[in-house]
Amino acid sequence: MKRYKLLKDLPTFKAGDLFYISQYGDLIHDGGDFGVTAYARQTLDMFPNILTEWFEEIQEESTDSIHWRTENGDIYWFVGIEGKTNHDFWTGTPADFWRYGLGKIYRTKEECEKARDRQLAEVRLHRTSTFKPDFENDNGGWIVFYNYSNKKLYSMRSCCTDSGEPVRYATREDAQKSIKEHKKDWLTYFNVEDC
Repeated sequence: MKRYKLLKDLPTFKAGDLFYISQYGDLIHDGGDFGVTAYARQTLDMFPNILTEWFEEIQEESTDSIHWRTENGDIYWFVGIEGKTNHDFWTGTPADFWRYGLGKIYRTKEECEKARDRQLAEVRLHRTSTFKPDFENDNGGWIVFYNYSNKKLYSMRSCCTDSGEPVRYATREDAQKSIKEHKKDWLTYFNVEDC
């Protein structure tokens, strides 16, 4: 979405006010939940110098999807209940807010597909172990991790700490077996190409 900053006062807006181009091509004042149309698409088509003489285009910082706050009319991607990637327009519906609250909206189809593939890999990895850690008795089991310096998957004993690892194994052998048999899923989970 293109964003603009007003350079000079107008009768209805002040210099420094922010605006964006809607999905319909209108220039919208970004002043609240639902913006006010400053110029319709047809006006901007007839007078393109409005955007160059009165406004300055703002380069948005790249934001990952978890930190991205959608605005009315933004297109976003999500994984539907059947596992397919879908897109929708943000209109403030309860479904929009539930997807956002769960961290399940993405800027691009590619990012959505990558998140879906990671979630599927995590589920497959969970199914490789039935071990339940007993942290109070220093039996956290074995975890798998990726070392970025060595570009390699490793296993490590974990006694009484829980860092939210997706899967734990009863023995080192079980963890190593998972690395060997499910290497592709581990690489997908850790978002790395190969090791």
